[in-house]
Amino acid sequence: MHFWKMTAGGNDFILFDNRLSPPLNLSPSDINSLCRRRLSVGADGIILMEKSEQANIKMHYFNADGSSAPLCGNGVRCLARLAFEKKIARGKITIETGAGIIIAEHRGENISLKMLSPRKLELNVTLQLGDKVIEGHFIDVGAPFFLIPYQDIENCPVKELGPSLCRHSFFQSYGGSNVAFFKVMDRGSIRLRVYERGVEEETLSCGTGCLAVSLVAAALGLTEAPIICHTQGGTSIKVNFLYDGEKFSNPSIEGDAKLIYEGKIHPQALKA
Repeated sequence: MHFWKMTAGGNDFILFDNRLSPPLNLSPSDINSLCRRRLSVGADGIILMEKSEQANIKMHYFNADGSSAPLCGNGVRCLARLAFEKKIARGKITIETGAGIIIAEHRGENISLKMLSPRKLELNVTLQLGDKVIEGHFIDVGAPFFLIPYQDIENCPVKELGPSLCRHSFFQSYGGSNVAFFKVMDRGSIRLRVYERGVEEETLSCGTGCLAVSLVAAALGLTEAPIICHTQGGTSIKVNFLYDGEKFSNPSIEGDAKLIYEGKIHPQALKA
């Protein structure tokens, strides 16, 4: 099982080229085992590069808990970087995801993605969580996000509220939601922290989360594109889009994607 380890802003992944025959058939237990930190390779998720009839390649993405997800922005950037390294395409590449086709472009050290327009946006959502009332905003950008404004962003309750909020009944039709706390720094920058469903912990970066919070902040009249999102890993993602006051169009994100190492999985890495 030849693999690549990659990262985008600290959001890290294990990638396999699954275009070969016979294809890998990883069970949820295998995925969970491989993603265990300190006991195996360790990652936030696993990405399979597959053949596509609609695009240059297809991405099949799995969270660390073994569940699949339709889209991961940082994961798409990493897959695009690997595809460029393997010379599958030059300059631009189309990638089929569970949410739709994403166009990736190589820009120096960065990868830029033409993303999908939001499918749903609901501002000023109030959720009851035990004896707490949580106010935030919901948006679906190919992945669902519940976004909570929080001024003391360095001390926000990511670990305390994230696990319960991501499985709130309000998000039942989505199988749960990612939960993010954000602070608008100025008209062109946002600080963001994200608890990712499926990873079940705070991640150092989240590309779709940066897109989600940027669109919500613009809809609230707090920011305007382009927006720089500062993530927990210390890196930033540039978000751009058009907004006419009612609808969003041409959303894009741009950030780093790095190859860390490659090798072969030993059978012991799959042992629980």
